[in-house]
Amino acid sequence: MNKLTITLLFIAILVSAPSQASNRLYADNTLEASDGFTWDWSFGAGYYIDKHYLQGVDYQDGLELNINIAINYDKFYFDVDNSQLSGGLTVGYNLVDKYDWSLDLFAINAHEGFDQTGTYYNNDLVFELQGIRERESDFNAGFRLTRKQKTHQVSFELLQDISGAHKSLWASGFISTIQDYRNWEFRVGSGLNIYSSEFTGYYFGVDASEAIENARPIYDPSVAYSVTFEFHSEYPINENWVFLGGWLSSWYSKEISDSPLISNSITHRAKVGIRYVF
Repeated sequence: MNKLTITLLFIAILVSAPSQASNRLYADNTLEASDGFTWDWSFGAGYYIDKHYLQGVDYQDGLELNINIAINYDKFYFDVDNSQLSGGLTVGYNLVDKYDWSLDLFAINAHEGFDQTGTYYNNDLVFELQGIRERESDFNAGFRLTRKQKTHQVSFELLQDISGAHKSLWASGFISTIQDYRNWEFRVGSGLNIYSSEFTGYYFGVDASEAIENARPIYDPSVAYSVTFEFHSEYPINENWVFLGGWLSSWYSKEISDSPLISNSITHRAKVGIRYVF
């Protein structure tokens, strides 16, 4: 691997923001094994608006830049996709690929941390979150079992946090499709995430040191789950520039929404932008 490739990998990791899930949600050719070494990359910018679930955060919006890169070497793949709302970092190795089924060993960044200033995009202290400890973003490794049929994909995942954040297991299942209409490409995906009590306790629990009388009680949640839906579309403006837009919604069970740190059970995020494809 030459110096240019190493530099691009490093840049891609630096610019990738914490996210809920990587683009493993979709049946992308960039995540399949290849013969020899192949790679592709693009860059772009977009405007987003985000309705968050944290107390005191509410709506956020702004411009963001991104680099997207996909690298394949035989059964190994490295993928960073920030053009899609569910985009993120995925590193994997294909263990088995037979009869439309594949089994992968992979790692992803998945859950965004937060602290007294709220999320990754906030800089100012949030009154409702004053006094809480920092929740770090996680990094997870595990197995993914996938069945692909042309434009459709169903996958099941079992993951363990290896970053030292919540240090627990969690599981996901997704179904997705990619459809073309004239020059448009539409992507639709939906997923179910199941979280252990260690996970929900780390991100949404409130211990004695964080509790505030008559304002923020101690909270010890149990096993929880969330449901995610994403719609993403792309349209080629010309040979190199592509318009994109998307919507991502997540609904959280009461074990999460009942937390004193959480204001509602639903989050929404929308984005429009462009990217340059080489």
